[in-house]
Amino acid sequence: MSVSAKEVKTGKPHVCWGCCETFPKGSKMHRVVTKDEGRLFTTYSCDPCQTYMNERARRDEYIDGFPFGYVRDEKAEYSRQMKGTP
Repeated sequence: MSVSAKEVKTGKPHVCWGCCETFPKGSKMHRVVTKDEGRLFTTYSCDPCQTYMNERARRDEYIDGFPFGYVRDEKAEYSRQMKGTP
């Protein structure tokens, strides 16, 4: 369950939840705080990854969050399919 979501200017480096890239202090990122089984979790996503995940969630009502590296893995799978490799 999402507790809060907003765009922030980071106070320290953070790794994007979607692409796994590290963004330096002072970067604009999307911060999402969720609660799961009574514990709070905070994730940060860059704008392109957040946009991609939002669009993906809109197309599939059954999505309940995204695993770490989701956008990176989707891009890798697309690249493999375009090259015709298994």
